[in-house]
Amino acid sequence: MVDCEQGTEAAVVEEALSGWTARPRSLYAIYREESSSGYLYNWVPRGEYGVIYRSPGGFGIVFHVAGGLILGAGPGCGSTPEGLIQDVPSTRILLGPLSAP
Repeated sequence: MVDCEQGTEAAVVEEALSGWTARPRSLYAIYREESSSGYLYNWVPRGEYGVIYRSPGGFGIVFHVAGGLILGAGPGCGSTPEGLIQDVPSTRILLGPLSAP
C-alpha cells in the first residue's frame, strides 16, 4: 500500500484496511491498467485493472488487481475518486465514473 507516494508499513496497512472495510463505501470506477508501466511510486505493481471506491467522507482509494488478486492499494493521499481517475484515458475506463449514492 502506498500513502502520499511512500510505502506504508504492514501494521499501518492492516489498521487502514480494517477501518476502511468497517464502513460503507461505493464503487466509483473500474479501468484497465497498463501493467507494463511498472510500479506506482516504485512500490505497488500495476495490475490488469484499477478499481476505485468512494468512502462516506468523499475520499477515494484505488485497488490494483491482476489475476483476481489485489496487488496493492493507494488512497491517493486524501484524493477524491475524481482525482484518482483524472489522468486515466477515457479509452481505458471500463465502468463509471459512478455518482455517489
